[in-house]
Amino acid sequence: MKTIKISMIMLVMITLTVLTHSQSRYQLISNHLLLAKSAEVMMAEVGIIETDNNSGERIRLYQLSVGLPDHSPYCAAGQYFSFSEAAKQMGSTCNVIPIPRTGLANSVYNYAKSEGRKKHYSASVNDLIIWRKYNRNHGHIERVISRSAGGWVQTVGFNSTLMINSKKVEGVFIQSRNIFHPIGKLRIRGLVGFIGKEIK
Repeated sequence: MKTIKISMIMLVMITLTVLTHSQSRYQLISNHLLLAKSAEVMMAEVGIIETDNNSGERIRLYQLSVGLPDHSPYCAAGQYFSFSEAAKQMGSTCNVIPIPRTGLANSVYNYAKSEGRKKHYSASVNDLIIWRKYNRNHGHIERVISRSAGGWVQTVGFNSTLMINSKKVEGVFIQSRNIFHPIGKLRIRGLVGFIGKEIK
């Protein structure tokens, strides 16, 4: 009986270690002015609420920015939209968006893993957090706007949920997340960070 208890404790400890320490952070190069401008664009979208399932006037713009049909999940599309709109506003001073044009959160992570540099796993402002549903392509992505101790961060999430007047509402909201914690069945896959440089 004692051996079984010890084995169970060891199994739990190994599982917790895998879940909390197996994530990675990859860093991509980005125009430092684009990072700042894209954050402004993103913050201006906070508070947008769906008028129907994954649908709405502003939400349609996010989806179109990556070529998604109406009613498609738009968490990654919203993040891309923030960069692409910032690039448009900057005009000829910036034509390089650091993340791929995709509606899949995990495609952003895969790109960073392929093209970026692996760094210490801790969050910085402007990092993208990527979650994945088991080993499937389905996932979620949000952008860090502030951080505190213990892996806690505040993020902006497109296609995220908020309780308003005891009602679950979908849209673009500021969320409190932890870079080691799952969201329901979505497990943390890792972080995509940026090193800001002057890129012409």
